[in-house]
Amino acid sequence: MGSALITLPAAVFLAIQEQSHRGRHPEPPVPKDPDAVLRDLQTWVDTFGPFWGLLRREDQQRLQDLYDFDSLKFTRWTTAVLSVFALVNLAVSLTNLVAGDWDNRRCPLADGQRLSDLEGYSRWQDLNKGLSSGSVLGILVRPFAAKLLNPPAH
Repeated sequence: MGSALITLPAAVFLAIQEQSHRGRHPEPPVPKDPDAVLRDLQTWVDTFGPFWGLLRREDQQRLQDLYDFDSLKFTRWTTAVLSVFALVNLAVSLTNLVAGDWDNRRCPLADGQRLSDLEGYSRWQDLNKGLSSGSVLGILVRPFAAKLLNPPAH
């Protein structure tokens, strides 16, 4: 009964609204000012900078060229955060090993942890050379950066 009290008025409202819009032509979209679009994209770069530090070196360089993105800062930031997670994971794994709470089901987790350690080591090496570097996790944020990497032309 309660859902009918909500559904029926909503259905009537939608039917009336549909009738009132018949025969009207929608307004054409107003083209945005290219400078306003770039300012909006710059806001995305500034707000989500730590995530862009996971992108490939080439993508970070493109963001740096287009938006003055500090690729070294955010590579350093993401590398540090991921290294902390890797070290915590290593400590928990060693604690489990010492406590005798280890079995073969945990081996894939240990393999992933070792790969994460290797990636972190590689990223620190690049940072020491003054180079930005990406993470395997960059594939998760790449779709969100696609519009930033290919802004509309002026």
